[in-house]
Amino acid sequence: MIGLGEDDGLLYLIWQDPSGTWHWAGKLPSSAIPTPFSKVVAGSGNDNQLQVIGLGRDDGLLYLIWQHPSGHWHWAGKLPNPGHSFSTIAIGPGNDHQLQVTGIGENDGLLYLIWQDPSGNWHWAGRLPGPANTVFSAVAPGVGNDGQLQLIGLGRDDELLYLIWQHTSGAWHWAGNLPGPAIPVRFSAVTTGVGNQNQLQVLGLGASSQFPYLTWQDPSGAWHWVGVLPDPSPIHFSSLTTGVGNDKQLQVIGLGVTDRLPYLIWQHPSGAWHWADLLP
Repeated sequence: MIGLGEDDGLLYLIWQDPSGTWHWAGKLPSSAIPTPFSKVVAGSGNDNQLQVIGLGRDDGLLYLIWQHPSGHWHWAGKLPNPGHSFSTIAIGPGNDHQLQVTGIGENDGLLYLIWQDPSGNWHWAGRLPGPANTVFSAVAPGVGNDGQLQLIGLGRDDELLYLIWQHTSGAWHWAGNLPGPAIPVRFSAVTTGVGNQNQLQVLGLGASSQFPYLTWQDPSGAWHWVGVLPDPSPIHFSSLTTGVGNDKQLQVIGLGVTDRLPYLIWQHPSGAWHWADLLP
């Protein structure tokens, strides 16, 4: 478990041994003059070695810390970048399980890619495909049909959801807007999760309603709009997160706007969604 220090912006490690016991490991390695971070993401890279990417708090650049199979951690410094700074980053497995890091340009709001090859080398790929006038405030990766990486971008100006996806060959494709109702729903946040039959589920948090909405992808690659998830109370949410629970059932945790408490909505293997109310 990687923690981001609220005051110093440094990275801290807590790890779990096979017995289930947790251990405090302290700070991860850094440069001689420690680099503070504003965000951190992690993913499995070459030879299944854990890669931790930090977004520089002061410069908006990307930095790498990685773990050797022995368990030792190594500071690798800046990832390749010809001069772009980023406002936020995301990470996901791409073609041939090669790790892909996407960043939203701090100045232009466009999506950029850096990726790692099987030897462990990192490569700057530049801007991902898409119209130059479509800019983003957030991006959420997820593995979709045929194991192809899907990037869901949240439009900064129109608050709609857009799709960019990677073919198994490694080529990237712009797909445009995800489906939605005749009167578009605007979103303030987006997250993804793998649901029933390994079908990708995209959860958007309504910008005005603060309800969770669902769009999902079937095995053919087609996308389907479902609308608002079950919420009988109704509870308004400030954020959403996802995780895989018992029997690999997708769990969506929403943080209540008013009470700041966590609520659960989950998906049955049949694909049906259920409201579970407040977590204990």
